[in-house]
Amino acid sequence: MSNITKININNNSSNHNSRLVPIDMLPVNEKHLYDDRLKKTIEYKHLFEKNIEGNDEESIDELTQWKLICLDLMKKIKQRGITVGRKTLVCLACDTFGLRMTDSDSNKLVKPTCISDVFSIITNKEWYESNKKRSRNIIYQLIYGITRSGLNNWVDEEERNILNELKIQYNTEGEIVRKTILKGFIHKLLISVFSNTTIKYFQKGMERSFGEFISVRKKKSTSRKFQYDYKEHKFAGGHGYIVQSKSLQRDISDLFVQDMYSAGRQWVMQCKQKKLTIDSIIQMVNVYYNEPTFDIDYTTNNSTPITTNNRTTPASDSDKHFEVEMQQWMNKRSSEFVSVKFFQIFITWIVIIYYNIF
Repeated sequence: MSNITKININNNSSNHNSRLVPIDMLPVNEKHLYDDRLKKTIEYKHLFEKNIEGNDEESIDELTQWKLICLDLMKKIKQRGITVGRKTLVCLACDTFGLRMTDSDSNKLVKPTCISDVFSIITNKEWYESNKKRSRNIIYQLIYGITRSGLNNWVDEEERNILNELKIQYNTEGEIVRKTILKGFIHKLLISVFSNTTIKYFQKGMERSFGEFISVRKKKSTSRKFQYDYKEHKFAGGHGYIVQSKSLQRDISDLFVQDMYSAGRQWVMQCKQKKLTIDSIIQMVNVYYNEPTFDIDYTTNNSTPITTNNRTTPASDSDKHFEVEMQQWMNKRSSEFVSVKFFQIFITWIVIIYYNIF
């Protein structure tokens, strides 16, 4: 992992035994860095002394300095977890589960190279339905198993790397009985954001594609619009639920239709102001409807046509565009709840209605 940014400190001491810190020195959530907690741990500040960019240390008190150091550490450890976790997920998908995708140029099966590639594979309905039991087990392992015993060696290894970079060790004195099950603050920070975002993205992708997703816990729904059925299921890596949405498709379809009414009304009114006839408006609808849709090429900022079942956005090892691609995909999938034929008839119908009304 040569491109992983190391977490450095301004201390050359190599005596780890003199650099013991509490195993729970930092919380997972930045909101929990209360003053009381900072006061209890400020004695370890000297182990992490550094210049805080954008601040004059002489102008701020020691407790604030310590808080800034803690926030900086938490941010960097979480980012390391995202970077290494996503690379590990892609390796699991390729090497352990043998996932492949079709290359648009050669039409050959190739290995996914980034998390967005893996996402496009597991949200493919044909792949999912071909062997649903196996597909569900793979998805379960990719979003839950990857941070659990058996597949989480990458977390332990990265934790050791960071401990060495910081030249510190955990002080487990008084915790001997529970030593084998304790998780250090670095371990928890590494998986926190990576795990939550991965689960969230993949669950939403499954829900849009299949009307169901995988979860390990029941969530209480506070919205009348979104109701779910939870069915207990035993996966290869543990127990969980197959969660089916009872109202998502209807709600998204309703919202989409409302948006079309609003946009259609405004457009028809503008056409009438330009004194266009209803026939010319309908003709424009047919022309625009038959034009190819476009996707953004992030490497050139140019638009390129989308081909069926082909992702035109270049693969990125750093996955810096994954969230953008995810949102773009979600928006595209939402519109697919209205069939192609119905959409064309519906648009023409809107034009006729608004033309005669206004």
